[in-house]
Amino acid sequence: MSSSRRRRSYTSSSSSSPSRPTSRLRPHSPPSSNTKTSPTSITPLSTNILLFLIAFRLVNTFTVRTFFQPDEFFQSLEPAWQIAFGENQGAWITWEWRHQLRSSIHPLLFAAVYSAADVVAQLLRLSPASHADLLVAAPKTAQAVIAALGDFYTWKLARYVYGARSYEAWATLALTVVSPWQWFCSTRTLSNCLETTITIVALYLWPWSWSFVTTGHKETTRAASRERGQRSQEVSDSLQRLRQCLSLAAVACVLRPTNVLIWMSLAGVAWFRTSWDRRRILVREVLLCGCAVLGLSSVVDRLFYGSWTFPPLKFLYFNIAQSLAVFYGRNDWHYYVSQGFPLLLTTALPFALVGLYRALTQVRTSGLGQLQSLVQAQLALCDSSIPSYHLSTS
Repeated sequence: MSSSRRRRSYTSSSSSSPSRPTSRLRPHSPPSSNTKTSPTSITPLSTNILLFLIAFRLVNTFTVRTFFQPDEFFQSLEPAWQIAFGENQGAWITWEWRHQLRSSIHPLLFAAVYSAADVVAQLLRLSPASHADLLVAAPKTAQAVIAALGDFYTWKLARYVYGARSYEAWATLALTVVSPWQWFCSTRTLSNCLETTITIVALYLWPWSWSFVTTGHKETTRAASRERGQRSQEVSDSLQRLRQCLSLAAVACVLRPTNVLIWMSLAGVAWFRTSWDRRRILVREVLLCGCAVLGLSSVVDRLFYGSWTFPPLKFLYFNIAQSLAVFYGRNDWHYYVSQGFPLLLTTALPFALVGLYRALTQVRTSGLGQLQSLVQAQLALCDSSIPSYHLSTS
């Protein structure tokens, strides 16, 4: 009788003790078969956080009434206005569109927003003044949602890395929300802002476990058959996430070809540190997703420009081969270290420095390879400044 009470008390105490959140980037034992976790599941907490971020960015976008760069109009709203209402409606089309240097995907998004707002205004029979106000507010609202999604998936990426109940994830969300540079830039209709959100979502979907060398033991036939169904489901979910990630990465590279540098780094690490089976999967999915996005982009650009063209290649030729971007000025070699990153990071600068130091010294503390540590350091710096780093390199 007493022994049974002791067993029950031990069971209840062990089950009620809180477990320490584990990191998704560190090898750990697989969950049991009766535990189902999905990285893409939407919980009530996630829904509340997303709604809060959308409301916050809506306040942000309608509060900021300053001017930053001409590109926040010329990269998106002016060509979008021409697409939605015609060539004779006063849109200002700059030389970069006449030389077919940019993809039409970004302005097409806001052209759809303009068209939807125009239909709503006609259905509600708004006055000309209210109609104009709605057309001004519509792209601001759309960009606020895009910025909120970037904040949301930054938080989800931190939860995926550090654990769902970790303080680091909440600190990441707080730094994103209170960032002065985010407040100033994230709700502007620049192509860099859309690229930023797409890249953050793709980073969240990236199979980080492929970059780790795991030393597993040989399983018995009975154990393998017992976990076959679970492993099959995990492989299917991982493949689906990889396809979503690569598709979004391809769209980001079409918007700004320099985005390919991020994915070359990640794919290079995964290639050198994973198995041959995963290498074949990676190459196959890169070709499939990349060709699908490039094909769709080519058709869209054909309809927009009226001829077959490939803006990413022209963009690289203009900025690298011809080096005509120096017409807008040239910075010192230390600009990004001495001025760029401190300006863009602002309140996050101390945390970024600590994170960089820990990532660089991780090879001595956790046994991870030096290459992986360097990539983590690069991503730490990139993630801290990704919302606005490219804004200075348009």
